[in-house]
Amino acid sequence: MKERMLAIIDHDGRYAKALSDYLNRQEEFPFLSSAYSSVAEYLEGARQKQDDMILMESAIAEEYCDNSGYDNVVIRLTDTRRDLPELAWIYKFQSAQKIMREVMIYAGEKGTVAAAETPEIVTVFSCRSARERSLYARDYCRREQEEAGDVLFVDLEMFPGEVPGENAEGRGMSELIFQLKQHPDGDGMYIRSLIEDGEAYRQIRPVQCSMDLLELTEEETAALIRQLRTLQEYRVIVLEIDFYGERALQLFRESSRIRLVEGADPGDGRAVAFFREQLVRMRQGFEQKVEVIHLDGG
Repeated sequence: MKERMLAIIDHDGRYAKALSDYLNRQEEFPFLSSAYSSVAEYLEGARQKQDDMILMESAIAEEYCDNSGYDNVVIRLTDTRRDLPELAWIYKFQSAQKIMREVMIYAGEKGTVAAAETPEIVTVFSCRSARERSLYARDYCRREQEEAGDVLFVDLEMFPGEVPGENAEGRGMSELIFQLKQHPDGDGMYIRSLIEDGEAYRQIRPVQCSMDLLELTEEETAALIRQLRTLQEYRVIVLEIDFYGERALQLFRESSRIRLVEGADPGDGRAVAFFREQLVRMRQGFEQKVEVIHLDGG
């Protein structure tokens, strides 16, 4: 049981919550953390407990610490890699695992942070069978979650037909793509703020505008994959795509497995055979990753 308390205060409440959720899932982290988006919210919560350490956005700390006497337990979260003489600070836009390690160092913890495994990336694709592909992708996520847990579903459909779960803010891939364009060197923390609970697994909702996916550049797609790989709390990340071209091939290249869904229509079988022939001609080893999933469409 975690006996020490940590507060995370950042104007971006989604960032604070995502970091807090990650830290609380790590057994080796000795603190139980709570997230707040303002000092006022923190002070309200602090009436119920006493925090041993506070991670505080640097802009907030500059005002708060001068008047509170809490400076000795505050670590500033900075948005640039800069040295703050005589002050404890951590760069906020690095991996959550690195933030955890630095907090433990400041806290005087002698334990080491075990290296986490990189999640497996599985892409689900179909040449023609859109309905069967969507149903299979979600069923595959459910089965993987039931068998071993820690599954994340990322909906990369241009024309999504199934959107399980609700998110009142309508956040998802459109917002993530915008963020990738602004901060391609991000660490995956922003992605964590977009993840929501589905019926049986966690998920990132699809785009609100189909054109957003068409505007993904090679560099932004690489950044997307790189940031997804930092989500080491997940065992499997399932991507469902309904587009084809250079960006799709880039996703295929980074995937460990490609699940190619084939429906019952005879044309589906011919399309799958044609597609596999093209993959072989590319000589990039795609065909070795492909597993054809035959569905009857019923």
